[in-house]
Amino acid sequence: MRSSRRTAGVSLVFVLILSAVMMFVAASVIQSASRISSASGSVARGGVTTISEQNLLSYSERLLEANGAQLLRSLPTPTGDPGPLQTQLQVRVDAWCRRNPDGQGAGRVQIYFTDHACGQLRPDAAALGTATLTTLPGGLVRATFPFVIVTPTSGRSALQGGTLTALYGAAPTSLYALLVPDDLQLNGRVQVKGDVQVDGHLSVQGQTGVSGLLSSSNCNVATPQCQGDMAVTVGAATMPVMTFTPFPANPGWADGPVSLGQPGETAGVVPGVQSGLTISASDLELGVMGDGSQYFKACTYGVVCLDFIADTQRHLYQGSARQLLSSNWTGVIKVTTPGTDTLTIHPQQAQGASIALPISIQATSPVVFTGDVTDAATLCTDDLCGTSTVQPMLSVAAPAIRTSEDVQRLHATLLTSAFTNGGNMTVFGSVQGRVVGSAPLLIQADERALRGLAAPGVGRLLPVWRQARVSLTTAN
Repeated sequence: MRSSRRTAGVSLVFVLILSAVMMFVAASVIQSASRISSASGSVARGGVTTISEQNLLSYSERLLEANGAQLLRSLPTPTGDPGPLQTQLQVRVDAWCRRNPDGQGAGRVQIYFTDHACGQLRPDAAALGTATLTTLPGGLVRATFPFVIVTPTSGRSALQGGTLTALYGAAPTSLYALLVPDDLQLNGRVQVKGDVQVDGHLSVQGQTGVSGLLSSSNCNVATPQCQGDMAVTVGAATMPVMTFTPFPANPGWADGPVSLGQPGETAGVVPGVQSGLTISASDLELGVMGDGSQYFKACTYGVVCLDFIADTQRHLYQGSARQLLSSNWTGVIKVTTPGTDTLTIHPQQAQGASIALPISIQATSPVVFTGDVTDAATLCTDDLCGTSTVQPMLSVAAPAIRTSEDVQRLHATLLTSAFTNGGNMTVFGSVQGRVVGSAPLLIQADERALRGLAAPGVGRLLPVWRQARVSLTTAN
């Protein structure tokens, strides 16, 4: 009897102990599950926050890139102090503070060009670089405006830094490797190592082939300061700038940066030097003499020919007797061609330099180049050229300009309504006008134009802000 009771007591104690253990285990499991659920919620909320931050950053970046040229238009003439320009930029971007891009409230598009944006002080972590104004040798001003984008989300702020750069001044038209007064379609035939400006409508088929800045005004009628919708025709569809992927400043179809909303350029051009030597000719031969003087021979149908020499002091002589025509020659040659014939231009020596001084040829009839015309200071390797001095330059202005099939290289600024290359060739300089034809063409910018230097007949652009470029650093 006692043994039975003792056994029953032990069993009861065991059951109680087992029940307690099971309750403890169950409580632990529930507690662990609660912790896991809480941790999972935190991860999910963090993921949503990160996505929200990135979406807001992306929107702000796109907004700034799409409107870079518009921001420049609001700026006054630069002085030695970039501060007032930064203030003007801040006023313009603060107008975007009222936007609510993701439905989570306004005041979250915060772009800082100064210490305050949307009424908020710039966070200490959002470092802002120093704005600069640099005067270039040709009198142009290069400006850099650092900015930082802040996304004010709960817990922390994501940051994105970058720089808006621009140019101000009455630059020569040759600042652009290709300057088109009306419409342009880029299909890969024309390759440009330099900047391109299109006053009319820009269309793209495939890659642009432009390594520099591609800007467009999209004007229906070219007038000074004209500007149309900020859009480009890509393939068969018109695309507004905000829809460019991956970003407005660097869309997938462009080889370089893109800026829309640039003011119209060609209608406001101030002409270059117009006065100079006036001759009648159907053939013009160019060459460089041993002492560095410029030689050219003008012939009319090969019957009447006149020789001219211009020395490095700009003394212009005619004939073997060296009759002095001018002691301060402008470098301009105005050529009229009898009848409706073209003016043929070619080098004196097929493989020799043709240009020794700054020269501008202004023709009343169409021009055809039948040989390579190069200057004495330009060094070329394959298709890439550079200059060792600033002296020799050539510009040619004519109703139409074309080259024969065997022409491979021209060192010149070409001012015309239409330029046609007969064969695969390179223009080291610039083309102002439409490029037509089917042969491959490379236009490489002459870096001297970036310093405001050009041949005497090259016109000047209006002194405005231009060439907006937005570059981004890595986001935090």
